[in-house]
Amino acid sequence: MQFLPVAIITGATRGIGKEITKKLSSNGISCISVGASLHSISRIKQNDHLSFIKENQHHGALAIDLSQWPNSLDSSNIDTVDFSLDGNTMVSKQEHGDSVFSLIDIWNKQLKEKGLSHDVVYYTSLLINCAGITQENISIKESNEKITKIMNVNFLSAVTLCNKTIIRIIKEKRQIKNQLVGHDESISRMKTKIINISSALETSKYIIPGTSIYSASKSALSCYSKTLNEEIQKTGIKVTSLPINLIEGTDMIKDLSNSSGFENLEKYNLPTDTKENVANKVFQLYLK
Repeated sequence: MQFLPVAIITGATRGIGKEITKKLSSNGISCISVGASLHSISRIKQNDHLSFIKENQHHGALAIDLSQWPNSLDSSNIDTVDFSLDGNTMVSKQEHGDSVFSLIDIWNKQLKEKGLSHDVVYYTSLLINCAGITQENISIKESNEKITKIMNVNFLSAVTLCNKTIIRIIKEKRQIKNQLVGHDESISRMKTKIINISSALETSKYIIPGTSIYSASKSALSCYSKTLNEEIQKTGIKVTSLPINLIEGTDMIKDLSNSSGFENLEKYNLPTDTKENVANKVFQLYLK
């Protein structure tokens, strides 16, 4: 049986998430991009965000506002875009099952209709929690609403997506194992990983006024990832966090530069990186 890996990437419509999606799709992985709204995912374009280089490679997008955790991730009513090789897109609203994985179910159903379900299967191979927002003020000046949104996007939604993805992968492996009775070794070819994008600001090495809440959210994500990896060790799913340096030119850097208490970004000598380099690191972690 041929296993076709699918990656789910949050924050995929721009910045680092977009670059990661480009890297994965150009290496033959089917990608499901998560953006905050139908408007944002409608900006995803073939040959910009996405590449089709392999037979049966699919791409799609989901409109999920992670700042509205937990309701947005519990919803069974999500705007979805399905991209096809010929450049056409199909916009629909998924209203059944767990909508986060609805496109994978649709693609497998299409294989079944073609009589290929015994030879080929799409499976959840990779989750990348890349969505992130920064604060606009020092902590005492930040509104409760904004604090909640930062924690929802940067940490709590990632926890829920990790849990959903782990349960989904376990279920998929069980179903495929039942289908391949006597060929259990085939399951070992299914690569399953979760990569949570953290920040260099997660550690006490960099104490930057104006980043207290953001840093705490990324520190929580890093600690969670390490412990979760130990909790699910027997499943064969690997969880890791990738602390990245500041990426020049991104909207996040602009937001930090404009935040109260963080006017002089240069004086902190923070290490920087490029979106392309981060995408390469993510891909190497996936292959490892």
